[in-house]
Amino acid sequence: MQPYIPFVTRKTGCQILTRHYADAAAAHVHADRLPSLKADLPRSVPLWINPAFEGFSIAEADRKKSWQAFMAKFPESTKFNDPAFLAKPRQPAVQSFATALLDECAASSPKRITIPQWPIDLTDPKFKLNRYLAEAATSWRTSRNVTVELVFPLVFTHQSQLDGKAERNKVLAHVERCLKCSDFEGIWSVDTTLADQAGTGTFEKRFQCSIKFFDELRSLTGHGKHFTAGPYWGLNLLLWARAKIDHPAIGLGATYQYHIHGRFIILPQHPNVHVALPPLRRWATYSAELKTWLAESLNVLPASHPARPALADLHNKFGSYSAEDPARNQVAHFYKEWFRILAANPPAGRAVALYQDLSAAYVLGKAPLPLLPKDEKSARRPERVAQHLMLNCL
Repeated sequence: MQPYIPFVTRKTGCQILTRHYADAAAAHVHADRLPSLKADLPRSVPLWINPAFEGFSIAEADRKKSWQAFMAKFPESTKFNDPAFLAKPRQPAVQSFATALLDECAASSPKRITIPQWPIDLTDPKFKLNRYLAEAATSWRTSRNVTVELVFPLVFTHQSQLDGKAERNKVLAHVERCLKCSDFEGIWSVDTTLADQAGTGTFEKRFQCSIKFFDELRSLTGHGKHFTAGPYWGLNLLLWARAKIDHPAIGLGATYQYHIHGRFIILPQHPNVHVALPPLRRWATYSAELKTWLAESLNVLPASHPARPALADLHNKFGSYSAEDPARNQVAHFYKEWFRILAANPPAGRAVALYQDLSAAYVLGKAPLPLLPKDEKSARRPERVAQHLMLNCL
């Protein structure tokens, strides 16, 4: 069993999970999506069910109808649309709702259940409501006598909540209060604003602040709880390699960023398809320009260069990745191999191994390779993704 935890959102993800990650520690699924996915999930992978409560933080007009129908089944659910109740929640109503919602999750015999929590709001963090929900989850587990791990979620919605020490302290104080009144085995944290392949210039500092946060969190909780972070593309692996977390949450070939669940989204008719660029430890948008870039890159690389076989293979098979499913499998396969290479090192040596791995990608992208196509925006420099991660490995 490997420590990574894939986040599954649709049936194609179930197929990729089965093909590439059937040895995962758990598979994360939202409760309202589980009925349509359960038959396709591999039985070898334990379930981690998220009750999808976070959708209440989305404006009512923007919520999926299927999510609304799911939540309407539970008593007192309408209370969480009432600003007056959210400002002054009543514990009996919170308990009634949480009990019914968690009963629904427990019916599928998961290994883990996320404690219902409102995402961390910058102006109104709703700490009191979240504390009541944590208490309710603990009371539910005790009264039902179920053997399931409870995971306390910290879903950040603005980068300043992690970048600033004062804002981090507010969150840590909330965790400390919840530790006194509730019981849970793990903590899951994710920054919903972080797409860590975008190559933004502020990423070096943002990664540093995330590392500090997990140090502060571990100092607060001790070593008795397991930590999960992500899904991200590389920050999760960085945190894991540095032993800041126990479980890197990962995507399944398409999305390596977490979005608040429950929002109605109009998908583009022709969404971007991505392919992994293995020697650079990143992906890029599939396009005719990318194929040209691959050809140009092969022209400047010596025949003996270790990166050449992987780039030549991608160039030769490029046409087969024009469709979403083959491309997602190509990305997932690369990501599994990348993790396998890191995991082959002893725990004490993984941070150095990741640094060396990313350094090789940085040198390759920095020197001989041309700029990537304009689709990559701020990450057009081939080495940019590896650079930001590399600088925070040690």
